[in-house]
Amino acid sequence: MLLSLDHQYFNRAQGAFLRKSPKKRNNSLKNRQQISKFWNPKRKIDLRTGSYTISGDFDHNLSGADVIKNKRKVGFIKYAGFSHANSSLLDVLKLEFPNLEFVVIALEDLISKNDFLALVNCYMLYGRKIKLDREKISRYYFRTPYMFQKIRKVLQAKYESSDFIFTFQTQSFFDGSLSGIPHFVYTDHTHLENLRYPDFDVSNLFHRKWIALEQSVYANAALNFAMSTNIATSMIKDYGLEEDQVLTVGCGSNVRVSQNVSIPKSKYKDQNILFAGVDWERKGGSVLVEAFKIVQQTFKDATLTIVGTAPKIPLRNCEVVGKVPLSEMEAYYQKASLFVLPTNLEPFGFVFLEAMASKTPVIGTNIGALPDLIHDGKNGYLVSPKDVEQLATAIKCCLANPEKMTAFGAYGHQLFWNQYNWEVTGKKIKMAILEQMDVL
Repeated sequence: MLLSLDHQYFNRAQGAFLRKSPKKRNNSLKNRQQISKFWNPKRKIDLRTGSYTISGDFDHNLSGADVIKNKRKVGFIKYAGFSHANSSLLDVLKLEFPNLEFVVIALEDLISKNDFLALVNCYMLYGRKIKLDREKISRYYFRTPYMFQKIRKVLQAKYESSDFIFTFQTQSFFDGSLSGIPHFVYTDHTHLENLRYPDFDVSNLFHRKWIALEQSVYANAALNFAMSTNIATSMIKDYGLEEDQVLTVGCGSNVRVSQNVSIPKSKYKDQNILFAGVDWERKGGSVLVEAFKIVQQTFKDATLTIVGTAPKIPLRNCEVVGKVPLSEMEAYYQKASLFVLPTNLEPFGFVFLEAMASKTPVIGTNIGALPDLIHDGKNGYLVSPKDVEQLATAIKCCLANPEKMTAFGAYGHQLFWNQYNWEVTGKKIKMAILEQMDVL
């Protein structure tokens, strides 16, 4: 559910960049004009096969073989792992466009994390918030106009004369668009979407100058792909995009799973609750502990398994595993009777998909993308953030009814394979790119 926003700071931040341009943009026309400069109207490419159709009179001599040789590359621009999504998405795009060569442009290899001027600019904008805290410096380092423009200049200098058919970037803290080349953005979040989280401190918003630059990322794209409905809505409501500039395409699990998953016979009777997350407090770990204490009063044999972090908590029937390799996570999902993550802030929530893929019922909070993933009463339950009593009630409702958990697990598994796997996402992206570029 979209929450109403009456934050004074939000209105100021949003107005800062909307005043610079009309509230309603017709970027579709702009994109078509940009693409028409790149594409000769008498020359069309079939992105599915890599072949070209050439017709009419040309004022220069160009063979089909030359065109194919020079125009079959795609620039895939990324930074780090993106919660393991980059490798999964790249693999599926290669399958969808088998005759195109994907050139991976890794910003982590092009941009230094120890740029002196970047640090100076970071302190100039966020000095009081940073206070020489390494973790906070990391959060703000890429959120300055200086670093935004530096990334843009580095990409333009290195790839402006490239022969890419189109470029594709993941995440939206930089602008990877190149002049005259159709560009696409895939992201799990917008910065102003943070204002819809009940626990978000408005003082932690990035500088308004950077927010204005973030808006340009979406405006410069031929099409923006959002992982979830709430992010697509944010692009339209918060950043002034038209509906035809945004498409929700979902994502997939980063844990390898089989469609014919086999689960233990006692899965839903074992009363094993699983928590998986790195940031214990942000993910609602302490709230789950309090709820679990209430659950234990009724279900004395219930167990709690904590994976991804190692908090020191004196709690009966609780196993703290700590960090484990991604390849080992499937075993924990299969063993779990119920997956619970009462998170306070969640850009998407890959772990819920991973649980659903293993036929595990899920309980999460009604924030961010989670209402897309959790169909309340069908594959699990949505609860309010930080509501210990409501969370305990939802857990007890599941543990008391193994048949219901079986149905929840089956529904979630089907939902995952129908809507939330990388193959489905890849096909949606492919069809949208083909339609946007108006190719054969």
